[in-house]
Amino acid sequence: MQLDQHLRITVLYDASPSWLKRVFDCIQLVCVLTYCLAVSWFGWPSSWKALATWERFGTAWNPPIPATVKPAIVCAALIIAIYAIINFVKNMRGIDTRSLAEEKGRVD
Repeated sequence: MQLDQHLRITVLYDASPSWLKRVFDCIQLVCVLTYCLAVSWFGWPSSWKALATWERFGTAWNPPIPATVKPAIVCAALIIAIYAIINFVKNMRGIDTRSLAEEKGRVD
């Protein structure tokens, strides 16, 4: 997500005119937001219950793995949705996020 090279077949994307790239970006945003918001919306009740009751794994060791992993999945899905929106806005404004990430990689 940081390099803005996810969920993309670069051969088709790079060969496309700018108007078609914007269509691809819109489709990508809708798909990513649909998935991430569905994971967050339907995962929230389960993750809240696991965190509130400090749900354990149920083995002999009995670690609180569900109590930590379930909320982390919901938070990660929300962060991915935010990144998708940021990348979409940058692409619509004409800021090439891939070249920015490459420049950042060279500096580090």
